Amino acid sequence: MMALQWYPQKRALMETALLKCYHDRLVSLGVSDYRWDDCLLDYRFSVISHLFTPVFQWAGKRVPATVWWHNLDRIFHAYDDLGCGELL
Repeated sequence: MMALQWYPQKRALMETALLKCYHDRLVSLGVSDYRWDDCLLDYRFSVISHLFTPVFQWAGKRVPATVWWHNLDRIFHAYDDLGCGELL
């Protein structure tokens, strides 16, 4: 949700640190064989899947354009910033 809800400036401040905290916590709770690189790759794939969230919001007419439009803008920024196109 960070990629969907935060513009690049805020993501740049917090995204990596929060992802590392998440990864460290998983490992501390016993998740094994889950490298940091794998966590980051999973995050990048989740950004790709969230490309459709604003589309579903628009199609379902459940949220106003002021919401889904900003979500679309933010998720495209994250897609570009994280190099998600390389994964497709």
